[in-house]
Amino acid sequence: MNKKGGEKRMERIRALKYKYRISELQKLSTAVKRRRRKENMWITKIIELTDKLKKLEKANLREEAELRQVLYITGVVWECSNCHRTFVLYNPKSEGYNYCPVCGAKFKEYVYLEDD
Repeated sequence: MNKKGGEKRMERIRALKYKYRISELQKLSTAVKRRRRKENMWITKIIELTDKLKKLEKANLREEAELRQVLYITGVVWECSNCHRTFVLYNPKSEGYNYCPVCGAKFKEYVYLEDD
């Protein structure tokens, strides 16, 4: 009888340990699920923000313009074909002026006056 009682007690202890392990695993599973939901939320937010940035980049594309030499007396006055503002630049192409300092349009072409 003593062995049977001891075996039953050990059996109960094993069952309790098993239930405890299962409850701990369930708690861990719940915690992992919560964490995944949070991570998925952040991933979704990041994707939304990158999509918005792509749309903004497409909307903010700069216009292209020509940079025209308009006064040959000094050879340094230039006009942007987009905003028609004039400014003094000595050699815009070789000095790396790729954008209008006033409107920000990208210079696709530099138009020099021809010597007569």
